[in-house]
Amino acid sequence: FTIDEVLVTMQRPQWLAFSPLWQVSGGPWLRRRMAMASESSVHVYRVEEPEDLGTSSSSSPPLRLWLEHKLDLPAGMAITAMMFGERGDEGGTKRCLSTLVLGVGPVEGVGGQPVIKIWRCDQTTGSGTVEALVKASVGGAVEPNIWKWDQGHIAALTDHTSQVHHLALSTAFLISGDDEGWVRIWDKPRQHELVRSERVVAEDGGGLSDMTADRHFLFTVGKQDMVIKVWNIPEFRLALRISTGAAVQNLLMPAQFFVGSTTSGGASPEEETAAGGSPKDEEAVGGARGMIRSATEPPVPPLNLPQTRQQQQHTSQSQSARRSRQQQLAQITGLRRPTSRWSGAQPSKNVREGGPPRGLLFVTGQFLQGVDPMRSGHSFLMVWCLKATPSVQSIEMGQDARITSISYGPYDNGPLVTADTRGVFWVWEFAPRLMAVQQVETGCFGFQSPCMAVDPANRSLYAILGGADNRLFVWRQTHSPNSRLSGD
Repeated sequence: FTIDEVLVTMQRPQWLAFSPLWQVSGGPWLRRRMAMASESSVHVYRVEEPEDLGTSSSSSPPLRLWLEHKLDLPAGMAITAMMFGERGDEGGTKRCLSTLVLGVGPVEGVGGQPVIKIWRCDQTTGSGTVEALVKASVGGAVEPNIWKWDQGHIAALTDHTSQVHHLALSTAFLISGDDEGWVRIWDKPRQHELVRSERVVAEDGGGLSDMTADRHFLFTVGKQDMVIKVWNIPEFRLALRISTGAAVQNLLMPAQFFVGSTTSGGASPEEETAAGGSPKDEEAVGGARGMIRSATEPPVPPLNLPQTRQQQQHTSQSQSARRSRQQQLAQITGLRRPTSRWSGAQPSKNVREGGPPRGLLFVTGQFLQGVDPMRSGHSFLMVWCLKATPSVQSIEMGQDARITSISYGPYDNGPLVTADTRGVFWVWEFAPRLMAVQQVETGCFGFQSPCMAVDPANRSLYAILGGADNRLFVWRQTHSPNSRLSGD
């Protein structure tokens, strides 16, 4: 990949999204759009190639961003999540409308109701046509369409009672998750009718850390446990629990006890719990050595042997110490399924009959302070192979910075890209094992919160750093090392 930079006019951008992920042959051709947002403002851009505008020449920039829509939030409200509402493979013209989904809530110290609002992107003024863009490209001007907060949106979803920080899509459903661990599923073709509402993280579990979805399954993980839960969509039936504790525990072992980056477990049941598996989830851990059972399989009864009072006291102290270590070891920070349309593909009948998810799941995490002087604050990256008995394909230690963004693509076979709080991007190959193949320094200092979005149809990846940096990074495969980009 070569990486170019575009300066954008938005100040302090924090959110980035791209649509569509795919263009389906024979279906409606969706216009390529990019959305960028700060805490209180949204810009939606039309992404055009020179050939789209009919102005292709040797002197034309290969990419132009045309500001199409703008939205400014009222005082006291802030954006908490953003994504486009379509994947591109929904099928049928009614399901291929272009929409932008925003999670919005009150800022700290201000009262108000969190809400998810949805706007149509394909309802524009006359200045939003391709003909107008051609005119602008030769010196004309295009005025963006101004969205208003209290009117013009096609849906306002107000069922959440805490801030919505997570949004995901399956083919026909929009999925939202809030700080209290509640997840709600909305039916897109039925005007975003609420289908299911479930709490996926216990009340004392610290809330939802991350979630991701594919065509059939939703993957969630809490902030204070390391158990990934897999749910069937839209029935919201718990299909699988994946305890990552044993795999992460191996990274803390001395070098002489740990060979290579791939692991299939090896800890005792107690160590598995200490590494991050909740005692409530011990039955799903499958004992200890990477044997992770389906959530529907009955637990194996424990072997109860007589104990002396001294042994009972020692057992109680050990369990207390393990629970303490459980909270201090690590935190899962990110989940991502491959972007490819064929990832995990299987007949819907298999899913309805209880079949497990297929394919790969990418997981990021961070060791907490006080675990190990050599590893405190370090991030890690895992690749899980999903099947009836999931297994760790590869696990690798990262740098001493939190991974804040993880992206797959822009190709069907990857690669995997991560970004950390130092503004450093890493490109990973993951077969047969994880291997960093490229590192990109952005020259930033201080805390960053990068965000990425993929454009598979154009084989591109877009990224921002968050904070005061207003650069848009464009990653793409090109034969020219000095590509010229421009942004409006």
